[in-house]
Amino acid sequence: FIMTFENGRQGINVENVILWRESLTTMKDNHFFDLLKIYLGEIKTPYNKQRLTEQLAGFLRKSENIQNIISFLDEFDLQILTAINLFPRATETLLIDFFSTQYSQSDLYAELLNLEDRLLIYKSKDKFSGTDFIFINPLLKDELTPYFNIKFLLPNPEVIKSLETDEFCLSAEFLASF
Repeated sequence: FIMTFENGRQGINVENVILWRESLTTMKDNHFFDLLKIYLGEIKTPYNKQRLTEQLAGFLRKSENIQNIISFLDEFDLQILTAINLFPRATETLLIDFFSTQYSQSDLYAELLNLEDRLLIYKSKDKFSGTDFIFINPLLKDELTPYFNIKFLLPNPEVIKSLETDEFCLSAEFLASF
């Protein structure tokens, strides 16, 4: 379900937050703890992964931290995030195919790892197919959404041929470009 606030703005989708938490707690221990050390500092034992994940969520709810995360976004980040937002069940393969003319597979793979380490995206494994789907972090999505722009994904239009007359002409080229 989605919470709606008094100002009409939709809030965090609870199901997506649960998926995000599950994706963190099912990470390999060394990756999980390395990631949490970056954001929360030294982790004291005994520890509980669920409690640590809740502490990380608290870190991400602070507006100062959100603004810092957003301030480090570059155009490449925004291209990938816009594509993930556009495709409801994005996968690495889908993104690599989509950006194959712009970026190498290794550049995209490195960027996805970077976005995951920066907590902007997460992967969730489908229980039936075993496919890893990529989603935008639900705790940051509302703040990131104004930065998504389809112009990051589509090339700027080019005028190849202009008509000399003011008449509108329906041609094969016009229909193909449409």
